[in-house]
Amino acid sequence: NIVFAGMGGSGISGHLMKDILRDSMDIPVDVSSDYDFPAYVGPNTLFICTSYSGTTEETLTQFAEAVKRKCNIFSITSGGKLSEWSDRLGIPYIKLPSGYQPRDALPYLLFSVTSCLENLGMQSFSSDEQEFLGIIPTVDLALIDEIAGAMKDSKYPRVYGPPRFSGVLRRTASQLAENSKMLPEFADLPELNHNEIVGYEVDFHPDVSVIFIRDRAERPEIARRVQITREIAQNKVKGTHDIWSYGDSQLAKVMSLVYQSDHLSFRLAEIRGVNREQVKTIDKVKQDLRSLNTIEKLEKELGFIS
Repeated sequence: NIVFAGMGGSGISGHLMKDILRDSMDIPVDVSSDYDFPAYVGPNTLFICTSYSGTTEETLTQFAEAVKRKCNIFSITSGGKLSEWSDRLGIPYIKLPSGYQPRDALPYLLFSVTSCLENLGMQSFSSDEQEFLGIIPTVDLALIDEIAGAMKDSKYPRVYGPPRFSGVLRRTASQLAENSKMLPEFADLPELNHNEIVGYEVDFHPDVSVIFIRDRAERPEIARRVQITREIAQNKVKGTHDIWSYGDSQLAKVMSLVYQSDHLSFRLAEIRGVNREQVKTIDKVKQDLRSLNTIEKLEKELGFIS
C-alpha cells in the first residue's frame, strides 16, 4: 500500500495523487491527515511524508511512528525538522525551494511525488504532465472570473462532485477558505443525494453558492444527478456554477480543475478585498500548541536528544 502523510497545503498533494492514481494503481492508496495512522501501515507501506515547512507536528508525529513501524519512507520538504530527521536517519527526501505559502507550493509537492513514483518504477507520468502543461494556455479563465463575480457575496460556498475528484473538492474548499476567507464545505455525489440534499427542502440560503466539479466523460448517472441536484438547490441558494475539467488523462483533468479553482479563490480574494496570504488563525493554533512540546518529545523518542 501507499500512504501519504501531510496536513493542509502540504498534505493536499496526497489527496490529489489519490485522485490521479485511482484508475491506474492496483494497490491501496490512502491519505493520513492526523497524528495517528491505521494499523495496516508497516513494512509493506510506501510512506510519503510531505511537510513544506518541515515543522508540521502532526506529520512529524506520523514520520516518527513510520520509522518505528519500519515503513519505506520518502520525505518531501523545504527544510525544518523533516529535512533534519531524514538526513540523520538516512531517509531519502526531496528538498524544495523555500519562501512559499505551502498551498502555493503545490506544483513542487505534487510533481515531486510523481518523480518519486517514477524513480521507483511504479508508474510513468511524463506524457500526462506534458498534456497538462499544454492545456494551461487553453483554459478559459474568463469563465472563472464570471463565477467569482457571481459568488462575491456568498459566505458559505458548497463544492460538489464525484468521488474520483475528492481531492479536487477538498482543494477547492480549502483554497476558498484560506485565500478568499470564506467558510466552504465539500461533499461527494452521489452520497450527498442521500443526506445533504434534504437541507434544501425548507429554508432559502442567500449566503450559499454551489460549485459543481464536472468532467465531460462523467458517468450519465452522475450527469443526471448534477441536473437533479441543481434543480432542487437553485431556488434555495444564490446560484449554482460548473467548473469543467480539461484533457484526457486523470492527471490533466485533476490539475486543470485545481488550476481553475485556485484562480477562483484568488479572484474572490481580490473582489472581497481580503489579504490572500494572511492566515493568522492557522498561525495562532500552531503557536498555542507549542506549549505541549510535541516535537521535542518526538526527538527524544527517535533518540536525537537525551
